Order: sequence, then C-alpha cells, then structure tokens
Amino acid sequence: MAASAMGKRLVLSSVLCATMALGTCPVDAVAKDNTPLITRIQPRTSYPGSMALQDLLRPASTHPTGIIIDPQVSNYPQSIIDRLLTHWDGVKPKVQVFLVPTEDFTSDVSEAGAIFINAGLIQYFHDNRDIQSEDALAFVLAHELSHVLLGHTVAQQRNTNIKNYASAAVKWGTLIGGAVSHAGSVAGEALVSNMGAKALADTALFPSWSRGQETEADTLAIDLMARSGYVLDEALKVERVLVAEEKRDAEKNARAKKTGPQKFQIDSVTLTASKPDDLDGRLVSGLNTLTQRHPHAEARLKAVSQYIDHVYADQDIIALHTRPMVTWINSAAVTSFLNQMNLLQSAAEAVGNNNWSAARPTLAKIGFPTNQSAYWTWLHYMVEAHTGKTLDALQILIKAANRPDVTLPIALEWGKLLTQLGKADAAEKYMADEQNKFNDRSFLPIRLLNARKSKNGVMNVKLEAQCEAIGDDGIEQQCIAAQKQTP
Repeated sequence: MAASAMGKRLVLSSVLCATMALGTCPVDAVAKDNTPLITRIQPRTSYPGSMALQDLLRPASTHPTGIIIDPQVSNYPQSIIDRLLTHWDGVKPKVQVFLVPTEDFTSDVSEAGAIFINAGLIQYFHDNRDIQSEDALAFVLAHELSHVLLGHTVAQQRNTNIKNYASAAVKWGTLIGGAVSHAGSVAGEALVSNMGAKALADTALFPSWSRGQETEADTLAIDLMARSGYVLDEALKVERVLVAEEKRDAEKNARAKKTGPQKFQIDSVTLTASKPDDLDGRLVSGLNTLTQRHPHAEARLKAVSQYIDHVYADQDIIALHTRPMVTWINSAAVTSFLNQMNLLQSAAEAVGNNNWSAARPTLAKIGFPTNQSAYWTWLHYMVEAHTGKTLDALQILIKAANRPDVTLPIALEWGKLLTQLGKADAAEKYMADEQNKFNDRSFLPIRLLNARKSKNGVMNVKLEAQCEAIGDDGIEQQCIAAQKQTP
C-alpha cells in the first residue's frame, strides 16, 4: 500500500490548489451599495429532481441516528419553508423537512434539498423562552434553504471529496517531510503555515460548507426573512447560540486533548498524531490551532449583524411571530417527540455501555413513530444480537438492511454478516452498491477481507488501490489488518 514520494508530492500540490478554490465566494455577499444579495443573484433554472429516499437523506443516513419521520412535528417548520419560498423569484425547489435524533443545536441540508432539524435544536427552543419566536426558527430554516437556492448543495459532495483527498494529501506531505528532514520540525512548521493548511481550515471549520458558502447562506437567509416579514434581529439570537456552542465544543476538545491522542477531524476523515513530538503531531496540533484562532461562529455573527445594519437599517418595526411558535413548541406532538428522544438517548447510552438489561425496557417504552426509525431498529438489533437472540437479530437486520432509509452502520453490519457467512458474491454486490450510495469508504476493509476470503485476486488489487488513497487513519489500519489475514 505504498506510493512513490514524487507521486504523493504531485497529488499534494494539485489537491491543495483545488482546495484553495473552494474557499472563494462566487457572489460578493457584502452589499457595498445597500443592495440586498437576493437582487444580485441569478436564480438557478433547475434543481436535482426526485430521487430514492436513501439518496435524498445523505449525509444524515451516514450516521447511526438516521432520521425520524414525524409529520405532526415537522409540518410547522415545513410551513415556514413554504412561506420563505413564496418570496423567492426563481424556480422553487422541492424541499422536505426531516427530524434527526441528535442533541446538537444544529441543522443541515442534503445534496438533494432535504433539510434536517436536530432534536437538540427543538429542545433548545423548547427550553429557552427568549428565543421562542417563529422569526428565530425561520433564520435557521432560511439558512439551510439558502444553501439549496444558491446551488451549494449541488457541489456539496464534490467539496467533501476534495477535502477528503486534501486531508490524505496533507498526511502524505507529512510523511514525506518526515523522511526528508528526519526530526521534521522545519517541514512540520512549513506544512502547518502553508496555503494548504489554510485552505483546509477555510473549508473544514464548518461541516460540509466553506466559509464563503456559509456567509452567502446567512446573507440570503436575512433577505428571505425580510421579504417574508420576519424580525431580522432574531437571527442574531441564533448566531449567539452558535457562538456559545462553538466555545463549548472547543473546551470539550481541549479536555479531550489532555487525555488522548491529538486528532484533527475533517468531515469523515480523521488525522491522528502517533506521538506529540513527531511531525504528524506538529501538523495535527497546527491545524487545531488554526481552527481555534479563527472561530467561525463569531465571524458569522459579526457578518450578519453588519449586513442587517447596512442593508436593513430602515426596516419597519415588525411584531415578533411568537404565538404560532409557542403553540407548536408546547404541543403534545413536540412534547412527545422530545420525551421519546430522551428515551432513545438513554437506550443508546445503555447499549454503548453494554447494559442490555437497561436498554431493552427503555426501547420498549418508545412509541410510534420513533420505534419505526432506523436508529431504534439498530439499537434493537444490538440488544438482540448481544443477548443470545441470534435468529431475532438476524430477522431485524435483514429487514433493516433493505429499508429505504437504511443507515451506514446497518449496511456495514449486513455486509460483515454476509462475509462471515461465506456469501462472497452477495456480500460484494451489496457493499459495492452501498459504498456508492453512501459515498463512504468504510466498506473497503470489509470488501477487501471478502475478496481475500474468496481468493478474488483482481478485486483484491482494485480494493488495495482504493485503500491507498484513504487518508483516514482508522480505515487505513483496518485495510492493513484485512490484508494480513490468511485467505
């Protein structure tokens, strides 16, 4: 699994140049003449058409939590999306809201335009009366909608791919530098300070999006709010929450740094320092320092505040839309949803601690529609598989692996099981297909093991070549382990 130093240098150079291009902003989001961004945009003439649910749900489906389909909860934010789109002059994309059972105060959007609202965001609105306005939620939704309208989602996968390859290239550069400089201090410092490291920081500080794209989405979100009659200052409340969340995450990472190996994460790729004094340790430390010195949320807050002051300083006084928000956030449907999310989290923690006796009754307390979700199914499978109910677990996994909203962990587990059962052809067909659908390389070690067990030399060589360009320490080590196993 080795590549020439010259080849890796060429890849490093070309990928970093490509990554630099992602940091640019195609539309100047700063209004120098009080002209709103929305009037300076050439609307897209089309958006991605209808697609299979699994494709629609990526990237949410790459996580074990998957999505929750609960129209009684999602209909209200969906109505806000529809209201915002009413004031968009171009072609109106089909945008659908889904719920995600995670605790973070965040939201996301898929390449195809599915908007994901985390349970943690709804919980925050529920617990904090000072932010309980439709106007504040409208900013969250308008931001994600703006990524769709601006065409960011079309390039989302390309951005992710380039960042993945860039992280691999930086790792290669680290190894090359170490071989050249022995101690590696000079090469390490150069890599941390060069344009490649800066490009990585610019594109990776916020999941999936470059800083320029985030600025554009924030700016267009303000314009959509203004056209829809929402109070713009409520957007600043949301940005302040993000600032607080970013600081909390930084403190958490600082504590983790003291207790474990240094890591730098870029989307699905993780760079891990083997030793703090090695060259890769300097690189990882330098990249983390770059992210800490350039807090993204604070920059977003400042930019949004300046844009509102610059473009909408004379906006008429508008009353907050509090009643519909308060009614929704305190409704029986939302309250039930949040309660089920708490139970789901408790069950997940019990499963994580191998506390099967606690996980089983907790899962049993969870009702419809959460007990129909991929996450609940995955946890249920784990409990059955680890408590001796092998046949029940198998039946759960068979159905789960073929459901339209299948998640990555379920697909990986089914691929492993098919491999263990010696069903080489079925395993390879399923995993190759799912790897393409998820656009995730976690399947490679299992596929490589499967190829070796079935003595498929051609497939083995092809998969080894893919493993060489991973750039992710965890997957790379799994590939190496698979190669060492006896066919």
